[in-house]
Amino acid sequence: MTTLTASEARTNLYRLIDETAESHQPITISGKRNDAVLVSAEDWNAIQETQDLLAVLQADPFQNPPPFEKLVGDLPDPYSRRINIQHRLVYQVLIDENTVKVLPMWTHYE
Repeated sequence: MTTLTASEARTNLYRLIDETAESHQPITISGKRNDAVLVSAEDWNAIQETQDLLAVLQADPFQNPPPFEKLVGDLPDPYSRRINIQHRLVYQVLIDENTVKVLPMWTHYE
């Protein structure tokens, strides 16, 4: 992740906004008192939706809505919920362990 000072970020703000929107890579901005992270609005919305879905899973992994679907394949009992048009949250419910396991995934759209 790129790190810039607040002065550098201020000088290049419009370019940095475009850069984060195109690359989907966050930029750390370090200040004298605090640090911040610049992310695109699209990525921020996906982060918020993911947090909302994780909160639903924590409360009840089978809660509907939001809708979920049981997937088929090699994994035992995988479920999926849509984050956005491109990304999904895939997980398993381990009932005996009282655990929801979020599975690492990657996109096939890129």
